[in-house]
Amino acid sequence: MINGMDLFREHFADYKDQYTIIGGFACDLLMTDAGLGFRQTVDIDMVIIIEALTTEFAVAFWSFIDAGGYPILDAEHIIPLKMKAWLDLRSKKRQGIHVDSRDLRKHRLDVFRLYPLIRGEQKICAPASVIEDIQDFIMQMREMDMRLSDIGISRTKESILDVYSRLYIVE
Repeated sequence: MINGMDLFREHFADYKDQYTIIGGFACDLLMTDAGLGFRQTVDIDMVIIIEALTTEFAVAFWSFIDAGGYPILDAEHIIPLKMKAWLDLRSKKRQGIHVDSRDLRKHRLDVFRLYPLIRGEQKICAPASVIEDIQDFIMQMREMDMRLSDIGISRTKESILDVYSRLYIVE
């Protein structure tokens, strides 16, 4: 059982119709209810039910995150992780290893979806190996046809990639 589960239940008691628990924690709950043990899990995977989502739930959710002091990376630091995930999956696929194409698409598009959260003309220092991955991702994206308007982004792919190429520098 995850530490703090009682606090979670109490905090979200009024919103049970707006989310569902999945993953290892859901398995833990099911197995515990059946009187069986399950492996240790350290997180709560939650699916938010968009059709039922209310402003009150969103406020409760973020107040829970804030109160817990949970660290969340900013977009500028998540973007290189998404780039690397896409590069790794693409490499595996090229090696003939099965890769779910939805995962490739998800990571690739997340890089562009996160763009509006970039703050100004800052510079992010990163190790040379990370910069190489960023440059590799940018190069491959420049060669790939994609319409960002399909995911509600009005900027061009090239303009976003240009910002990313200036944003990250070798430390």
